[in-house]
Formats: sequence, C-alpha cells, structure tokens
Amino acid sequence: MYFIILDAIPVNAVPKNTDPVQKTAMESIELLRGSHEEPAVFTAASFIRHRLGKTPDRVSSLPRYCLMGFEPAHYQRLKRRFPSCSTLSIRPGRPYLLFQFEGVPMAYIDCGIGAPASAMVLEETIELGAETCLFTGTCGALLEGIFHHDLIVPTAAVRDEGTSFHYEPPSRFSLPDPELRDALRDSLSERDLHFRESPVWTTDAPYRETAGRIRRLLADGCEAVDMESAALFSVAKSRGRRIAGLLTAVDSLAGGEWRASLPRRPEAGLSMDAVLEAGLRALRMWHHRRFETGSSRRLE
Repeated sequence: MYFIILDAIPVNAVPKNTDPVQKTAMESIELLRGSHEEPAVFTAASFIRHRLGKTPDRVSSLPRYCLMGFEPAHYQRLKRRFPSCSTLSIRPGRPYLLFQFEGVPMAYIDCGIGAPASAMVLEETIELGAETCLFTGTCGALLEGIFHHDLIVPTAAVRDEGTSFHYEPPSRFSLPDPELRDALRDSLSERDLHFRESPVWTTDAPYRETAGRIRRLLADGCEAVDMESAALFSVAKSRGRRIAGLLTAVDSLAGGEWRASLPRRPEAGLSMDAVLEAGLRALRMWHHRRFETGSSRRLE
C-alpha cells in the first residue's frame, strides 16, 4: 500500500495481480477516490466573505505579487524594512503586510506550518488577487555537504503529503512554475548568492522520516525535506497562478541521524533578512521581465 500512495497510482490502475485483500484496501483509501475537479462546498471565497462580511471583489485587493513565509518573526523584520507598510487582516495575528519594493507593490503573509495551513493561506491569497507568489521556508538536509542557512531552490517536490492530491491528479512530483523559478535563480546568481537546485521531499509526518524512506528519496535526487512545497505547487497550478520556493537549510537527517544544527561555513552565512530580501528581489526581477521588457509568456 505504501508504494501505491508514494508513486501515486490512481485507484483504477491498481495492478490486476494484486492480492484481493490488499486491492480492496487500496481502493478504499479516500485520498485516492473522487475527483480533484469536483467543486468544493467550503471555499476561500466563503471564508473571506465570512471574515470580512464582504464578497472578495469588494475587499481591498492584494497586489499582484505576494511573498509567503513560515516564521512569525518575519513580520518584525519586514516592518523594520518597510516602516510605512499597511495591513489587511483575514486571520487574527497573521495579517497581510502591504508595501512597495523598489516601486513595485507587494504583500507578505505568514502561512503557518504544514501543507494544509499553507494551502489554505495560498487559496485565500489568490482569491484576494495575488497572481504570482514566492515562498521562503526552512528545510532539513538529506545529505552531507549542506551548511547552515544554505539556500535550496526546489525544482520539484515529492508528494508524500495529502493536501496536493486534492488539487492535482495523482503523480509522484508537484512542480513550481519554471519561469518564476528561473527568475529566482537568476536573481540569486546576480547577487552572487550560493544556492543549490534539487527536488525536495514534502512530508506531513516529520516524526516518520525513516532511514529507508530517506534512501529512496536520495535516489530520486532529493537533497532536502520540508512540509509545504508539494502542496503549494499543486494549489497554485490548480488555480492557474505562478509559484516558486526558496528554502533555507536549518537541520539535518544526513546519514540517517537527526542533527538539530548544521555546520557553518567559514564565511558568514545568510541572515533571515537577507533571505527575505532575496525573495523580494526575485519577484522584482519577475515583474521587470514580464511587464518592463515583455519577454515572458502569459500563463494559460
């Protein structure tokens, strides 16, 4: 049953020679039943209308670009960076910060932790008008040679969580928008920031990151593990919006042993302020490419 979920084989594609008892169990997995295209009863628009007493088209809309994060301390960092920022509150304690970065209107929102919470926030962010999002989060290293606060740009995310299956057909990977990812990569390179590119492993169960599973994911090329990337990629794709991610390594599972910290590079590592700045500059570069040079295709 594990491999059916991990490799995301649809229920109607369960091998014919599968043991009848196991086949029945596979077909009963609710996650793989039904359709991701079926309309939802409770939606982001419903929640926004409930919270604000207005329909989304009457709410002060968000800018086209939104930076998303997972650390409450980012609010204070960004308020220091943009002291004249304004706010839009949907969820208590986690408002949208609204500001201009080098003349481009942008927003920031804290997503909470994990795939379900971050997917809900992304749905609401899209409903409020954001078209292009970039998230900055933390991850665990899966192999040696990754240092404290090294940057990782996910090229794909293994869907070892449940949320993404409600938004896209079953598959092994969920993918970021390739053009936005390229803009992120180019923005980092332009500033001479060292980064890695690789698939990542997204899981809902950090206390079930087993040695065998880590070996399998390493064989797939995954260099890091997180809890949100796959879900965020799938939500954005299903809603016809762009998203990419920038992860910062903070702990390690390399060698089958958890370590709470990573070795530090001889030179000073990136601060979290610098990571946020990198995300903002990537969105600024995307805006420049799309609207100031007209070089990017439009999203279908």
